[in-house]
Amino acid sequence: MKLKLLSFALLCAVALTTNAQTEKGKNLIGGSIGYGKNENTPSNTTNSAYSESNYFNVIPKFGHFVDKNLAIGLGVGYSESKNLYGTTYFISNG
Repeated sequence: MKLKLLSFALLCAVALTTNAQTEKGKNLIGGSIGYGKNENTPSNTTNSAYSESNYFNVIPKFGHFVDKNLAIGLGVGYSESKNLYGTTYFISNG
């Protein structure tokens, strides 16, 4: 939780200190990074299904201003996901 709060505060600080340079001939660079995790754990009942999903993506973006306030660019992305599924059996000893 502290890491998420620190990351958000850093992002806000960077966003507040940047200035747009949109003159013809300037270049731009940007992108995004994402990560997510989802878990569905079984309760204490018999034959409970569980699942776990993880994903990660990176999308760098590059561009060039061909005129004031007009840029052309390219973004190429990479994404990876992993899904696990299963069933848990609870057996009573009595």
